[in-house]
Amino acid sequence: MIKREIPKFHSEAEEAEWWYEHRDETAEWMEEAAKGGKLTTLTELIERRKRETGLPYTKLLEALHKENRARGEQRRVS
Repeated sequence: MIKREIPKFHSEAEEAEWWYEHRDETAEWMEEAAKGGKLTTLTELIERRKRETGLPYTKLLEALHKENRARGEQRRVS
């Protein structure tokens, strides 16, 4: 499967606009991934991260939440 390029965004509005404008293209990406058995669920991602870090489930979720909030703060500052 080809790695798709998704640009870095300066705002949530810019990101929303990009996803809206590329909705047909991204739908095709999802269809390709589904046909190739390449879709991953959130549960699978969490399980993989648990194995990598050794963190218990609740601590892992707290860490992921903290990382996500930090990314959101960085977007607002940029």
